[in-house]
Amino acid sequence: MRRKIRAILTSVGIWAATTASVSANEPEKAALPERVVASSFGFDAADSTAFLQAAIDSGARTVVVDKQDAPWTVTPLTLRSDLELVLEEGVEIVAKAGAFRPKGDCLTRAANVENLTIRGEGTGATLRMRKPEYWEAPYEKSEWRHGISILSSKNVKIENLRIAETGGDGIYLGVATRGVPCRDVVIRRVDCVANNRQGISVISVDGLLIEDCVLRDTFGTAPQSGIDFEPNREDEQISNVVMRRVLSENNAGDGFQFYLGNLDSDGPETTVEIVDCRAVRNRGCGFYWSAKGGPNRALPGKTLVENCELLGNGRGILAINKTTACGPLVFRDVRLTTPSADAEAPNADEQTTPFFVIAKTPSTGAGITLRANADGTEPLGGVAFENVEIVDADAPENEKTRLFSIYDGSGDGCGAEEISGALRIVRGEKTTETRLDGENFDRLFPELAFRRVAPFDLERLNADKEATAELVDAWRSKAAEKDGKRSELRVRNGGVGWFYAETGADVSFAVRLRRVGRYELTAPKVALTPPSGKTANLAGEAAEDGVSTRFAVRAEESGWFRIAVDVGANAFRWEAESTPILTAARPALNLIGTTGEFWICVPKNASDFGVRVSGDDAERVSATLFDPNGNQVWRSENIAGIATWTLPVDEKTGRPTAPPQPGFWRVRFEKPTVGVLEDFYWTIQGVPALVR
Repeated sequence: MRRKIRAILTSVGIWAATTASVSANEPEKAALPERVVASSFGFDAADSTAFLQAAIDSGARTVVVDKQDAPWTVTPLTLRSDLELVLEEGVEIVAKAGAFRPKGDCLTRAANVENLTIRGEGTGATLRMRKPEYWEAPYEKSEWRHGISILSSKNVKIENLRIAETGGDGIYLGVATRGVPCRDVVIRRVDCVANNRQGISVISVDGLLIEDCVLRDTFGTAPQSGIDFEPNREDEQISNVVMRRVLSENNAGDGFQFYLGNLDSDGPETTVEIVDCRAVRNRGCGFYWSAKGGPNRALPGKTLVENCELLGNGRGILAINKTTACGPLVFRDVRLTTPSADAEAPNADEQTTPFFVIAKTPSTGAGITLRANADGTEPLGGVAFENVEIVDADAPENEKTRLFSIYDGSGDGCGAEEISGALRIVRGEKTTETRLDGENFDRLFPELAFRRVAPFDLERLNADKEATAELVDAWRSKAAEKDGKRSELRVRNGGVGWFYAETGADVSFAVRLRRVGRYELTAPKVALTPPSGKTANLAGEAAEDGVSTRFAVRAEESGWFRIAVDVGANAFRWEAESTPILTAARPALNLIGTTGEFWICVPKNASDFGVRVSGDDAERVSATLFDPNGNQVWRSENIAGIATWTLPVDEKTGRPTAPPQPGFWRVRFEKPTVGVLEDFYWTIQGVPALVR
């Protein structure tokens, strides 16, 4: 305690002398010290925040945090510009127990600064928080208690550190000022271990070099990846990024993750090079890349993965909505092993950490998967494989597993183009090479060689009076039929319904929830859009059973009304409708556990027609299509990928040889004989995509 008091008095004496000097000579500024030692401001093993913050605030270019007999225990520290924070070898800066209650508290934070270095000397130093403490009351759950938070800052170096057990990320590169990314950041020889959300999160950056780092054992709050590039807004960016000799290992999420769904084509180029890096035994993907589908989502730039190894991860490479309109994605000199081929991976009943395991059973995701989600609108592609090898176990059951998959789950069918190169598959002593060029690609993926049918825009319903009259009469007649019990259409993750009403009509209906798994049931969010186009949220009345909510509206105008329903990850169905409510099957309608027969009205002036149903390897469905005369025109059993039916076409013109027969067509869904009936998707093209 004497040492602490003496240090404080010394600091006060220095400050007083400096003040007197400045007062005597106003024009002159006190010279800032070039270098200070933190302990000269004091040290207290119980809480050294004031002393360490005072050293930082001293204005010295270099602040040395010297090693003491105990760690430097602190509450949040704020860093500044023109600072080199040097931690002596073996120094520990540790979060104070019971502190960091606010969700956004970080161990160290810098916002809008320049010329900042944080480095450890010798074999390095440690920044450590208390992750398990933040999981319990009285702490509020959070993913933002980072070790080092750098926001809208320039010329930053972080070197030779161990950052452990944070309540969020080891390092977070984000934004303090809208539209201002971090610039010219170097992260070198940093070990991010056992952090809660990510080893490193990158939100917006222009110029980032990460070298000789280890990102490991992340577990706590999703995504739980080694590193995650994830802009939050369209005015952020991931530009001029280089990673060299980075190991991402044993994380509960992905090794290298790029979630670019908030970027659009108007932003800066997304340019990334990942060279000489390894992703080893992560529970998620070794490499994950995703973007949003739809208009204005063609991300410019290029991503290169070169001379890298992806070993024994739960999945190998997964790219979602990587379209030909986006900049190229190139894999060059890459070696990928599946969990079943990884000799060092644990057995399924063994744990790599106290938290998770990676099963060694074969999976299509263990190799490379390109996938279009329901919002996809452009062909998948712009991907090159140059000297890429996939190693799988030498077992008969593994040979049945496709290690390169393309899943087109888009509503209207994107297909795939501009996929080049070859894949070398190694199973034991057997090596095969698969070329991904034109004819061979069509042979490998015949399900992608479907004819694309132009979709019918449901917004046209209110503009086409003739079509409206025909549809209204047809559906009212169908709803009046006494044909037995109506099949239950179980819509998951929300959906859209349409109904026709005339001015002054009172319309009522109920949304009945169906719980999926362990997801909590919450009241549905329902919004109504009238023909004039002004959307408003509806207030409902909850039924006593707790799973149904009743709604009532009065039509202020005549026409088609749109109802958007959000039930989270659960499912719902319509009930107690006073007028027929039709469910939109475009974009892709996510159904769960749905069997039975459902109707599609094909109008007289329709020129084309198509039906698409998609499942996956585990969750399948069988589908049959009947024309208005009751004739079976198509059947697909145990749909694991994409199954498509379209009208026959003329080989010369590529157009249908005849228009579809008008009237009610019927689709029957049945349980599969392989796999289970759970989630699948249904899309209708060419005609009004309304079903009941």
